[in-house]
Parts: sequence; C-alpha cells; structure tokens
Amino acid sequence: MKKKIFVVILLIIVVAIIINFLRIKSLNIEVPSFSYIIKNEGNYKITFYNFRKFEDIDNDISRYINKLSSCYDESYFFDKNNNITIKKYQVIKNKIFNKIILEYTKDNLCEDEYILDVNWYKDLLEKADVQEIVFDRCLEKCVSKKLKDFEEIYEYFFSSNLVRIENENIVSSKGEYILKIYYNYNKMNYVLEIFNESESYLVFNLIDANDHSENAIYLDEGNKLENLYN
Repeated sequence: MKKKIFVVILLIIVVAIIINFLRIKSLNIEVPSFSYIIKNEGNYKITFYNFRKFEDIDNDISRYINKLSSCYDESYFFDKNNNITIKKYQVIKNKIFNKIILEYTKDNLCEDEYILDVNWYKDLLEKADVQEIVFDRCLEKCVSKKLKDFEEIYEYFFSSNLVRIENENIVSSKGEYILKIYYNYNKMNYVLEIFNESESYLVFNLIDANDHSENAIYLDEGNKLENLYN
C-alpha cells in the first residue's frame, strides 16, 4: 500500500514538472533553471518560485537581459528573436524559495524610440533646430578654421567622404570628444556628440530625450581628423 502511495505521489510530481516545463517553454523567454510557475495573472504577468541561490538566479536573469536591446533609459528590453519586450524581470530574496517576477508584452515597445537610420544626418541638416554647440578638444582649432556655426560643422563632418561602418548601441572604447550639438527635432531634445575612435574613424553618438543612445560609426576618407589640429 505504501509503495502504491509513493508511486502515485512520484507520478504526480513528474506530471507537475512536465506541465511546468511545457508552460515555461511556451513563454519563449529565458527563465532560470528549476523555476516553477506559481501564479499567472494574465496580461503577461508571471510569478515563479526557485530554490536556487539568489545570486545564481540574478546572474541568469542578467545574462539574458544583457543580450537584449534596451530602450527608454533601460526601462524596457526588447527580445527581437521572439518579438517580446521585457518590462520587469527581477528576483526577490526569500528564506526558502526565492521569488521571480516577470512582466512582458508580445510587442516591440522600443520601436518608437529614436534610432539612427542610414540618412539620419540629412534630416538633421534639414529639420534640426540647433540650440547650442559646445566645443571640446577642437575649441581653438575649430574656431580658427571658422567651424563656428552648425552649417560649417555639418559641411566639415558630414562630407560625402563618410563611409558608414555600423550603427549600434555601444561603442567598446571612446576616444576624445570633439564637440557636442544640442538640438530639437520633432519637438524632442537630442544631443549629438562627435568623437574620434582613431585617426580615421568618427563616431556620432546621438542621445535622445530618454537618455538612450545610438552610435553611427563612419570611416572618414576625406577630412582626416588630424586636419583639424594642424
């Protein structure tokens, strides 16, 4: 009799584990191993329990989040492979079982945030309302070359000799800033930072009103940076 009870209990546990596994797999979201769904509130809000160490769970979540594209000052994280935006993903430390809270939506909430397209600087010239230009490294040299207003700066830095290399969120190492341009575009404020990655590469770091930045990296085959300082 005891053996039958044990087998029934074991069978129930196995079935529960399989069902939980299938439910987690259907989410298309990386979930820390040994997590068990205890509440699904609908509207893409799920609570898990996990008996692993808090630090291990937190590291798993961080590894997943760090692979995603962030937006709105890292409030949301977009998983482009599954078209899912993570709104909240955190672990809460408890004495026995740590609690994991996940909130997401099956949509791209980051798509309306300002992202650089191939011709972004052409729109900048035509539509931007430049409010302030702050010179950094090239203060004296730029002024001596009469790069005093936006049109002259645009003509120098956005020449036809620029060859686009890539457009990304993060540049591994930043060189010295040359200047910053504060401007308004479509009723929103932006800051454009221009700096040199090397002697031949220019990086245009555009920061939007939500402190999210995009970097357009170009090979400058014409106006070499050293020309500014000679």
